[in-house]
Amino acid sequence: MVMKSIFFISILLFAHDITAQTFVHGDEDHHMDTPLITISGGHVIEGLNNMWNDAICTVSGGKIFKGFSTSVFDVLYTYENGVVYNGNSTTTFDAVYTVKNGKIFKGDSTFPMDCLYTYQDGQLYKGASSVIFDRVLWFEGDSPSTLEVVALIVAMGL
Repeated sequence: MVMKSIFFISILLFAHDITAQTFVHGDEDHHMDTPLITISGGHVIEGLNNMWNDAICTVSGGKIFKGFSTSVFDVLYTYENGVVYNGNSTTTFDAVYTVKNGKIFKGDSTFPMDCLYTYQDGQLYKGASSVIFDRVLWFEGDSPSTLEVVALIVAMGL
């Protein structure tokens, strides 16, 4: 019985370590051993870390939460129909970002001049560009979801 319990616990611990992870590197980083951010299971964590309790923010159910929490009291942003809103709101006045066709726009606009970032081929570029000289971040591992990219932008203060 004890052996079965130890086996079960070791499987759970191993499964925890093999969950999908994305490592985020800055444009200047050409080595894969020092990511700026790790995204694991919806948790945005600083550095090469997979301790979920160290999360800067958490993505769950179309919302971005502060830290490791998924409490309604810790909602930072809500994502609905391609628009990211402040807190639990979904009114136009609280629109922070609009995401459309791999581009992240300021507020509720999709005007080309309001394009802040372009997410394409595992890389994040400044503005509407996809030129290597405008690259801000690049991703290693699983592709992050749209909301995880927005959470990353929020967490890094970009």
